[in-house]
Amino acid sequence: MMKIKSKEKVKSLKKFFNETVLLTGSGTEESVLIPRISLTPTDLPFSFKRVKLLVRLCFGLTINKAQGETFHTAGIDVSGECFHHGQLYVAVSRVTSMQNVFVLALGGKADNVVYEEIL
Repeated sequence: MMKIKSKEKVKSLKKFFNETVLLTGSGTEESVLIPRISLTPTDLPFSFKRVKLLVRLCFGLTINKAQGETFHTAGIDVSGECFHHGQLYVAVSRVTSMQNVFVLALGGKADNVVYEEIL
């Protein structure tokens, strides 16, 4: 069984394939199609065919809602101008190990917005 090491974002789900955008690896930001896979087990006394679209379940929540939670793995999207003072720290500190933090920063940088006039 081959394991895929890249990270993808599902753009659309179709009947016979997933349209995804690669987030890591040599084809970053490239749109690819992942086809539906047919599986037919041969080690059973009867036969059947199973059809799968390769999708891994995940969920999302805001940084404010993550306060007080602990996560084994987390992906943090910092591609937009959304941060207030300290939010990046809160997001990263929710994960048990820094090896399990994945940050999406389009263009290789994040805008950490601090409104100095309110401080």
